[in-house]
Amino acid sequence: MNNEQEQKELEYEIIELESQLAYKKEKYNRLKFINANSRYFLCETGDIYELIPTVDSEHMEKAVKQNNTFKTVKDAEKERDRRALLYEFNQFRDERNKGWTPNWNDVSEGKYYIYFGYEKILKHTFVQTTREFVTFGYFRNVADCIEAIGKFGDRIKKLYID
Repeated sequence: MNNEQEQKELEYEIIELESQLAYKKEKYNRLKFINANSRYFLCETGDIYELIPTVDSEHMEKAVKQNNTFKTVKDAEKERDRRALLYEFNQFRDERNKGWTPNWNDVSEGKYYIYFGYEKILKHTFVQTTREFVTFGYFRNVADCIEAIGKFGDRIKKLYID
């Protein structure tokens, strides 16, 4: 074997090794990313699964980036329960509002919402023209807002405040 041939073989071997190294670096970085950010995955049915990352775990990486993975089962359960509460609450609110949406140009129209008071209790309040960022949306009537606090208040405190 001459030097030129040996050099070519070494070049091919180096290319192959660089390819393997790049593959292993990608695998290492993906596993490191997933392990650093989460251990459990909340699927669309509400079931919680432990992450078992593999080299082909691109969908798991996407789940991490979508904030749909959690460090503990308890954290995943809390998020699942938050989503369920939010769904139920929105159904209740929409039913009570009967298609009403806030008219931000109407200063005479009150828009009622739930807020967490400094006494660590849920209260209702209203705005007329200023848009607040409210988790549970607005009610047309104060009575419906008060009813929502009675119906969902304990769950709101447990899942969003405590």
